[in-house]
Amino acid sequence: MSANVNNLSENAARAAAKQIVNNQGFAGANPHLTAAQIDAIQGGLDWPNDVPVFSPFAITHNGYSQVRYNGQKYLCHRVTYRECHGRIEANHDISHTVYVGSLTSR
Repeated sequence: MSANVNNLSENAARAAAKQIVNNQGFAGANPHLTAAQIDAIQGGLDWPNDVPVFSPFAITHNGYSQVRYNGQKYLCHRVTYRECHGRIEANHDISHTVYVGSLTSR
């Protein structure tokens, strides 16, 4: 069971997101991104608006990837949403897939 990302402070959400993007497998998981896009993401969590960004971590049996931060597991798509947009409202669902043709299958 993943921990609630709303329990993370803004700084902790940023640190957890940095852990995802600074993983050595990040560039390999995102071959569709340019070097400039990867540098922008890794340098300042400047997320591109027009292309998906994939986690370098293994995908679980139900299609999610998780990051461990301070001993807790968090779903990567929820961590990055929390870092980028703030708290997730109780009645909102955050999709872990982006519908962009062939890239969606990654």
